[in-house]
Amino acid sequence: MVDAAGHKELSSSFVNESLKSELLVLKNKGENIRAIKLLRSNTGMDLLNAK
Repeated sequence: MVDAAGHKELSSSFVNESLKSELLVLKNKGENIRAIKLLRSNTGMDLLNAK
């Protein structure tokens, strides 16, 4: 999700492979809000960067 938003530098710093996989599953199911909430809760990322 972070990669898709154009923040590749953030994805490698904040998102481990397990979390990345879970985020992709949620995104592919169309559950973007849940994916953003998961990303924010695991990284402390603000809403703007998480989108």
